[in-house]
Amino acid sequence: MAASGALQTGDLIVDASSTDSDTLNVVFKSADAGQSATINGIENVNVSIDEFAGATAAFNAVNVRGATITLSSEKLGFNGAAVVNNAGGNNVTAGTNVTSLTVTGLTTGVVNTGSATTANVTGSAAQAANVTVNGDVALTLTTATAAVIEATAAADISLTPNAVTKLTINGANDVTVTGAATATEIVNGLTAGSLTAVAAGTTDVEKWDVDTIEVGAAATLTNVGLAPVELTAAALAVSAAGKSATESNVVVSTASSQTSITVTNAKTAAVNVNAAATITTLLSVLLTPPSTSLVTQLSLT
Repeated sequence: MAASGALQTGDLIVDASSTDSDTLNVVFKSADAGQSATINGIENVNVSIDEFAGATAAFNAVNVRGATITLSSEKLGFNGAAVVNNAGGNNVTAGTNVTSLTVTGLTTGVVNTGSATTANVTGSAAQAANVTVNGDVALTLTTATAAVIEATAAADISLTPNAVTKLTINGANDVTVTGAATATEIVNGLTAGSLTAVAAGTTDVEKWDVDTIEVGAAATLTNVGLAPVELTAAALAVSAAGKSATESNVVVSTASSQTSITVTNAKTAAVNVNAAATITTLLSVLLTPPSTSLVTQLSLT
């Protein structure tokens, strides 16, 4: 284990092979944060943070190539924060005791959030941000306009997408994404499990390839396609407009009483009430004849 201060700007650590699984272990303190040694061909760089406030010992990867950088800490009182700046094409992993991971300057690398519950990733507008999640996490993406998230376990992802307009979810587990309303396109790459996206406010879901659209607050949905809409809170005012007045079959389900449900621009409309519930106002308008509006198990007042 290289002690704090061992890596200095101007230091050169190079291995011509990129397949022999070299490992560099180094201790990082706040005094090391400004250093940027050149490290090339060292496949595993393990950074042990020796600070209470982990962010003060940020690792600068500007001169690192071809590495997986794993941050961890065994320091008693460590606050769980870890930072890698200028990640570039390197992979970054949140290791032992890291609960909050921040990565800046990511290009072609992959960020693995480990057991962190919070992750902030600044990527590139020219490259999709690749992030692996291993459970529930609050994920903030900055600069990147596209993101690919690999879920290795069932996950509730609280997403702050900022500039992201295309979101791809891969894996073989149930995944729920909250905060994706600004993503105009959601690609469902799951090979097993189901993908649920939570909508709020005015949301165009035309390019949402999901299994279920959840709504837990007042919402106006447009271009609703095959995915059913599930209301997860009570006393909502929800409007769902189909994608096509001659083809769309809009399905809305609720287990709670609702203020109003309005379905428009659809061939058929189904409102499924899964428990004793009251819909104060139910409107199914602009349905194209000879189509019908189908309402099942519904109590009206």
